[in-house]
Amino acid sequence: MIANQIRLPGGDVSLELQVQTDNLDERFRVRSIELTPVDAVPASARESKTAHDSRAPTDWMVKAGYGVCSTGLLAPHQERPILPYQEAVERFDVQRFANMVRATGAGYVIFTVNHADPHCPAPIRSWEKYHSGWTTKRDLIGEIADALQARGIRLMLYFASHVLGKWGRLTRERIYALTMRF
Repeated sequence: MIANQIRLPGGDVSLELQVQTDNLDERFRVRSIELTPVDAVPASARESKTAHDSRAPTDWMVKAGYGVCSTGLLAPHQERPILPYQEAVERFDVQRFANMVRATGAGYVIFTVNHADPHCPAPIRSWEKYHSGWTTKRDLIGEIADALQARGIRLMLYFASHVLGKWGRLTRERIYALTMRF
């Protein structure tokens, strides 16, 4: 038998976990107990390595220090009225936005693509296919990406996935019901 390997009989089995320590004040939290058939261990190890190797590097984010987040084009502002979405996209001053971000010293921007509605400030055909009428002619996302890149600032996009997935309004009860499916 390999170390850390347990042979279990068929049928219902109870496992008991005991932690031995000299420090009685030490606390432990069990995050998971994984039971894997021995034959599946090599495939599981390959999948774990593939997942690990596929991770995007985040060193740049640490070096950036901090970023800013834009909550959307339709956010109320005391100095101007709320514009219809298409007009807000057309009027958005990309260079002014990028200069403002640079002035803050931020290394990245998290730009909110949509909130309560499936808006998309870009002419993305696949988006239009599933959310007809919610895209724009102007590629505001592309323009913002280019302007920020020219200033050495990275761009991340935030999507309200519950809106895109057409889950409807999310209450605490609905979130719980949806997460219990997985």
